Amino acid sequence: MDNLIMLKAAGYRIDFDFQPHPNIEEGLQGKLRLVTTCDFEPREMETEVFLLLIDDFLRLGAYLEDHITKLQVRQDDQEYSESHLFLDDSLAYEIRALNGWVGSDMQGGFSIEVLVKVGFDLSMKKAVYAGIKTDVDASEVTRFVRHIREMFSNYHRK
Repeated sequence: MDNLIMLKAAGYRIDFDFQPHPNIEEGLQGKLRLVTTCDFEPREMETEVFLLLIDDFLRLGAYLEDHITKLQVRQDDQEYSESHLFLDDSLAYEIRALNGWVGSDMQGGFSIEVLVKVGFDLSMKKAVYAGIKTDVDASEVTRFVRHIREMFSNYHRK
């Protein structure tokens, strides 16, 4: 693949590895890969190659930024702040931003769940997902979102 955008999390790296789609101007083709970064032997889970719409990428960035804002404005007496599930258009992955704490100086972070579609069970006629739950720093999420926006700064929605 030609381009890589990664989000570093505790014990994992979440890689979006893609290239322009040959037939769809507003689309990319690529894989989402979960890679362990712990001290033991690296392991990976990845999707098959799928269509990733640029709008989905930009929506993911907005989803993560909105979650950080929710955590920043959350009152101390609120026990939990969880965002709705983020699904891309192709259903190749899903992400849920969970509870955490983020200060106005972007210190802190939150938990995140990432599931990737690893196959299809033919006997049950169901997609099969596998994934992780880990923690991510708010500053790393901000870097990730900035990278998405820089990469697609020339893209204009139709």
